[in-house]
Amino acid sequence: MSGPLNIVRSILVTAVLFFPVLSFADADSVYRKTMGSIAVVTAYNRAGEPLTEGSGFVASDDGAIVTNYHVVGIAKAIKVRMGSRVLDVQGVIYGDRDNDLVVLKTKGKGMPAVRFGDSDKIREGEKVYIVSGTEGPGVKIHEGVFKGTKTVIHGRKALEITVPVSYGSSGSAVFNSAGEVIGIVTLFINRGTPLVWAMPVNLIRDRINSRAKTVSVDRIIKEYSSTAEYWFYLGYFLMKAGAPKDAIGVLREAVRLRPGYADAHYYLGVASDKLNRGKEAEGSFRKALKAAPDFADAHFSLGVLYGKQGLYKEAVEALKQAVKYAPDFPDAYYAMGVALGKSGLHRESIEAYKHAIRLKPDFPDAYYNLGLACEKTSSYAEAAEVFKKLLKYRPDYAEAHYNLGMVYLVLKDKDAALERYKILKGISPGLAGKLLNLIYN
Repeated sequence: MSGPLNIVRSILVTAVLFFPVLSFADADSVYRKTMGSIAVVTAYNRAGEPLTEGSGFVASDDGAIVTNYHVVGIAKAIKVRMGSRVLDVQGVIYGDRDNDLVVLKTKGKGMPAVRFGDSDKIREGEKVYIVSGTEGPGVKIHEGVFKGTKTVIHGRKALEITVPVSYGSSGSAVFNSAGEVIGIVTLFINRGTPLVWAMPVNLIRDRINSRAKTVSVDRIIKEYSSTAEYWFYLGYFLMKAGAPKDAIGVLREAVRLRPGYADAHYYLGVASDKLNRGKEAEGSFRKALKAAPDFADAHFSLGVLYGKQGLYKEAVEALKQAVKYAPDFPDAYYAMGVALGKSGLHRESIEAYKHAIRLKPDFPDAYYNLGLACEKTSSYAEAAEVFKKLLKYRPDYAEAHYNLGMVYLVLKDKDAALERYKILKGISPGLAGKLLNLIYN
């Protein structure tokens, strides 16, 4: 395992969340109340090089910092930064490996601690605010919506939050509208609409005792390195760093230590798929589903894999399972629409694309494929409306202009088709030429 480990240690894997600061009153209020309590936690390898980075927050005025266990567990040394101030970590006050939580003891004095809320009192649909520390821009905030408490990630109970971002930030604090911390971000997943999973703060609220006897960071690291979680997170970071080949060896160690580790099997499948090892990917996804039959993302990935192999019936069945367990999964409905269309079931594909768009109104490829499916069912007027909607917010979508021009020709509106040609000339001269030939032939 030395090869993958050396690569992991040479890669700076940033889990930083680049949030735009919002101007909404609630977000601004929460930001002002909490920004001084947010920390950046950096893990270093044996050579003193940064290995990974996460966020954390001040839990007590004498230097207790809460972050994710996995940020600490894969390091040789840890440093905490607050603005220009760098704090050495003296030890670990409390560690909860199963729930990916840790409380670090630093030498800080008079630090601005957060106010703790009650994670049991947060209600579905309520606004929440994720506040993250970053190495460059500083403290950032973004507004999300609490979707509910679900069993995810190794069977843990996590808060599920919809938030419009591309990457998660390990250890970021989740606040309610009153500026009270109610969760700690542990993992990000993208289902077309990005989701963040956060551990409830009630798991750790009563463990913040900075006067308790500390355990050395070295001991935590040594104990963690023999666990399946350690190898899983190394593999996960390698995947995020674009090194799937190296991630495979690391993730295999995770499933060797824990054969029924659904998440590790899943990412093994993702890594194998990226390397075009279809059979290995299928086997890994199936093992993930054997361990966790309600694993929506594994059903989705299996369905997409079947689609790439031309097994459209199998793809549709797998994707139906994905939306059964995750009804708000727009990418799964989109993939289902593609598989149904490839099977010649265009009316059914129309419904799948419409469902994807209801869940994700700014989904350009779903609009485009919906327009094509309407054409295939001779619903030309509807196809024209779909393409026009798409072009309102994606005016540079050349294929949509071209297909709209063809629809106008079918509807015997030559002037409207010529208008599409004129627009298309400046976007895609090749498609513009093809459309012009259709207009005059």
